[in-house]
Amino acid sequence: MEPQEGRAESGLSSDKERLLSLVNFLQPLPPDEIRDLAQRTAEVHLDTGQNLFTPRYTNNMLFVVLEGRVRIYEVTGGREFTFQVIGAGEFFGEMGLGNGQGLGAYAQALE
Repeated sequence: MEPQEGRAESGLSSDKERLLSLVNFLQPLPPDEIRDLAQRTAEVHLDTGQNLFTPRYTNNMLFVVLEGRVRIYEVTGGREFTFQVIGAGEFFGEMGLGNGQGLGAYAQALE
């Protein structure tokens, strides 16, 4: 069996580590720090249409999309307005970090 692309060169042993190493702001980290980060972070798997958070959610986390896509949207006057669609290797949640306030939006799995 041949190693998956990128594993032999990087020294990363799991898919989660490999995917985290591809996130733009994590790329400068050495493999041992990526490995530590992968071990200390929780994975959340969502079904299509399932919400990760709602406007009442108090954000104190940074989310990294490892696979699939997540839609960030707001509901105003009964209509949905999509702010952004976030794909694999991208992150979100930083706007609410540290201030103890909710983001005022929904995050929904698209796939």
